[in-house]
Amino acid sequence: QGHINNGRVSGDVQAHIRQLTYNGYSYQDMHINGRYEPQRYSGYIYINDPHLNMAFNGTVDLHEHNPEINFDLDCRHFDSTPLFLAKDGKPLESRFKLAIDMEGSDPDRMSGYLVLDSLFLATSRDSVLMQQLTLLVSADGEYDKSISLKSDYLTAEIDGTMRYRDLFPAMQAMLHHYIPTAIPAPKRKWQDVYVSLQAD
Repeated sequence: QGHINNGRVSGDVQAHIRQLTYNGYSYQDMHINGRYEPQRYSGYIYINDPHLNMAFNGTVDLHEHNPEINFDLDCRHFDSTPLFLAKDGKPLESRFKLAIDMEGSDPDRMSGYLVLDSLFLATSRDSVLMQQLTLLVSADGEYDKSISLKSDYLTAEIDGTMRYRDLFPAMQAMLHHYIPTAIPAPKRKWQDVYVSLQAD
């Protein structure tokens, strides 16, 4: 059920898709129950396939004036074998839970959190388990930011004045200053970044 306004389709979606082909593999048993609008989906998606078992519940709104990403994703099983993603021929298996709540007028103004829980990755040779990763982001305008990262392997706090697109070249320039033979200079210009970093 839906309607078209100025060439844009929107409406309620309730469907059972028996087969959906992606990259040469046909996923089976997909259920969708939600509402679709241009650049926005809110609702539930469930896939029960031998190579992908996952449930999505939430909202993804990519409108420029006020984008919002707020959803829970429970990936109970993912097997990359049918997608031929592994260049070395070793398929990847994974499971995890993901919760995101972010909003803001653009990426540099977005605030919220991301929680990645019980991430398990495995190939035929190796496997890794990370119990939890938590990312908290707070932005005051375009430049002033506070970022907190906590995980099994790293805890870090970043406070400062920056834009995300300037952060990597600024760090690259700093490393190039101390070890120029190992780290090349950044290829593009960037605005100054002033940050305070604490890591464990």
